[in-house]
Amino acid sequence: LSVAGSRRDLGAAWQDFLSARRRENLCDEDADTEMSGRGFLFFQTAIAMGFLLFDWVQEAFPSVSASTSPYVLLGLNIGLCYLWALLRIFLYQQVNRILFPPEEVRAWLNGFLLLFIFQGLVLLPVTLLVVYFDLSYTSQLLAVILTAVIGEILLLYKTYITFFSHKAGPVHIILYLCALEIIPFLLFWRLMVWANTWLTTLI
Repeated sequence: LSVAGSRRDLGAAWQDFLSARRRENLCDEDADTEMSGRGFLFFQTAIAMGFLLFDWVQEAFPSVSASTSPYVLLGLNIGLCYLWALLRIFLYQQVNRILFPPEEVRAWLNGFLLLFIFQGLVLLPVTLLVVYFDLSYTSQLLAVILTAVIGEILLLYKTYITFFSHKAGPVHIILYLCALEIIPFLLFWRLMVWANTWLTTLI
């Protein structure tokens, strides 16, 4: 229902995402309805990612899944994905507020959230295939990698047209994304592995 109710908003937001122009009233129209719909879709993305991460843990660490309740593992991984998404937003906002004008920061955040939501919509059918039809690990891994790669390309595009549309833009964007995307992701991955294996010490 949230997807259906937000369809027009998401379509308009996607057109704005691909454009260098910014519509200042984009978030003012039916703000309560749009934010509630996007909030649900944001959480749905974290749930889809959590399910896929949970399946990866079962494949990569069979000893963990054998000795720990699947509900505990699933809840842990959904929570980690949700916190990771919030942490990314927090880090980007703190840096962007220092470096860039408020209207550009707001436009980029809207684009980032929209991209995160669309990734969740793409991963939702993959998650359903995993849950109900036991989709092969190789197929789901390819789907996740493809979704992540396309997402990073679109994020590069949005970041470039919003912040770095000048001669030194390519250099700045590499430093910017390395500091706020790659390094935090590597730290998150280590935390995720530690958190899942740590559960076995509680048994």
